[in-house]
Amino acid sequence: MVVELEAIHFAYGTEPVLENVSLVVRRGEFLGLVGPNGSGKTTLLRILLGLQAPTRGRVRLFGEDIAAFRQWWRVGYVPQRPAALAGGFPATVEEVVATGLAAGGRGRAGSGRSPAGPPPPRSPREALALVGMEHLAHRPIGRLSGGQQQRVFLARALVSRPELLVLDEPLEGVDAATQERFYGLVRRLREQEGLTAIMVSHDIGVVSTEVSTLACLNRRLFFHGAPERLEPGAMAELYGFPVTTVDHRH
Repeated sequence: MVVELEAIHFAYGTEPVLENVSLVVRRGEFLGLVGPNGSGKTTLLRILLGLQAPTRGRVRLFGEDIAAFRQWWRVGYVPQRPAALAGGFPATVEEVVATGLAAGGRGRAGSGRSPAGPPPPRSPREALALVGMEHLAHRPIGRLSGGQQQRVFLARALVSRPELLVLDEPLEGVDAATQERFYGLVRRLREQEGLTAIMVSHDIGVVSTEVSTLACLNRRLFFHGAPERLEPGAMAELYGFPVTTVDHRH
């Protein structure tokens, strides 16, 4: 198991956000996490990353309780809509990607360590090449469009050669060609490196055709399994009204 969430509850004050959510993600899976706005998807990601503590429940990463986990180079994270950087921000694209090499615990001994030890990281240029941005390595980050910045943050998440990639709506504001490149990249990394990926998205039609496993969340988990097993009734229960999924890729 790469991720184990056991009976997770979370509330902001008296307002429940997550109720009894249990979920496992196995090595090599590509999990799509879908649900309406305010359904707790981002909160669940933050809990599995240790950025928030659940009110009740248990989180394990790579078989280890998250409170003891230290090998954070094994996890790459692209948050929802990374803050746009002002034009005068004094860093180049390559320098921003290089900050991903500061992931905590790389190379240290500990129970969270991979059996074979940590692999060598990618160079920033190599990570940028994966997302088609190496030609802009020396461009100031603040001079890029929002979609280009998103690709740079994806490269930053990949530079440490993570085993788990966690993405919160990574395709927000990017064009169709970049989306196709992204899904192709995830497929390649899963096949060649055994990458495990978790992605939050609102684009259910496309996500259902790309991920290996689907989880439908609206405060509680309504469905978890192969996308082809998802029935219209579960979608209607998830959103509160009849839903038809459409694959609108061209």
